[in-house]
Amino acid sequence: MGIIYNRKNRWKKNEIYSPLLNKTRLFNTLNIGGGDEPDLNIEDLHDFVKTALFLFVDTLSAVGDYYLKILKEAGIEIDEENRIPLSR
Repeated sequence: MGIIYNRKNRWKKNEIYSPLLNKTRLFNTLNIGGGDEPDLNIEDLHDFVKTALFLFVDTLSAVGDYYLKILKEAGIEIDEENRIPLSR
């Protein structure tokens, strides 16, 4: 599904004990590669796409019905085999 990158500061504050200096040092690190955890799991993504697909099919059906209504009002009839007769 790809790598997800959320907008956030990637610098991490770290500390490490230095035995040579006998004290703890603070430093920042920036990791390269990888990504963030995805916002959706596979089931959520499947449900989201399935819902969108059903809504798309319903919308396409409504647009098709409207188009057929416009054709009928213009005097163009479509037969049972979805063909427009050439002769009137």
